[in-house]
Amino acid sequence: MWTVLSCPTKGLEIDEKSPKYMDRDADGKIRVNDVISVSKWMTGALKNPDLLLEGKDSVNIDEINAENEIGLKLCKAAKQILSNLGKEGERISLADTADSAAIFAKTRYNGDGVITVASTDDAAEKEVITAALESTGGTMDRSGEMGVTAAQLEAFYTELKAYSDWCAAEVQAPFADKTDAVIAAYQALDAKMKDFFMRSRLAAFSPDSTSALDVQTSRIEAISAENLSAKGDEIAAYPIARITGQEELDLTAAINPAWAAQFKVVKEAAVEAGKKTLTEADWAAIGAQFAAYTAWKAAKAGVSVEKLGIAKVNEM
Repeated sequence: MWTVLSCPTKGLEIDEKSPKYMDRDADGKIRVNDVISVSKWMTGALKNPDLLLEGKDSVNIDEINAENEIGLKLCKAAKQILSNLGKEGERISLADTADSAAIFAKTRYNGDGVITVASTDDAAEKEVITAALESTGGTMDRSGEMGVTAAQLEAFYTELKAYSDWCAAEVQAPFADKTDAVIAAYQALDAKMKDFFMRSRLAAFSPDSTSALDVQTSRIEAISAENLSAKGDEIAAYPIARITGQEELDLTAAINPAWAAQFKVVKEAAVEAGKKTLTEADWAAIGAQFAAYTAWKAAKAGVSVEKLGIAKVNEM
């Protein structure tokens, strides 16, 4: 029946690999034309097609018909496989051809489009392949070793250029080695400072509301009998400084203890020594000092090759 219709490649009482080889168009079905095509290929590849009837899983290389293109390729492939496996003799078995990793384990070039560190003797090239492998994740080579493809190498070099260009465009850190700490502290304080200046403007506009805008004594009394070191969130919710009706922040006055350490970081690095007050414009000006720097940091590219260091990146 299946000769009229088709035979599935799965669910048969034979190894599924054989039907798959016969399925020339890989549609999961074997048709008459597939059988005829495979039969012609097999009988042409052997000097004596009757060998197929013996049911053996090995063949002598001299039994392959090297007088035609198919047979010649098979002869060369069989000899190469035996050589790669370190086997002597002229007989190749089905098992010899089954483990592609073993066949290609000791080969530099196996035609799979993947290069490994074993593909070259040049130390610099080995270093590039290793770095590209770590950057891209690599691809498994037929040999069983990890390597990289042309596309992965291209992606690696794109990353190298991106990181090099980003480093070349470096913006000077405005507060030297304290810059990142100052930025972190400023960003943590920013909303709180803006809240303070708004409260101060409202208090200036409506002096009678000053006490309502300031920290309420009742709120402090409510937690005074407790362990205040565990009330950080409550204390942090109070204004960063006392609301007095003055629109500037008095730098000589106390700062909310929940925010004092971060405020000190910004003050020591970015506020002029001896300055007594800080206006809203002063606060914004501090942020403007590192705007270009933070934009440059945010545009960071080529992260996957950063650990190589800029000197090695530029060298590669």
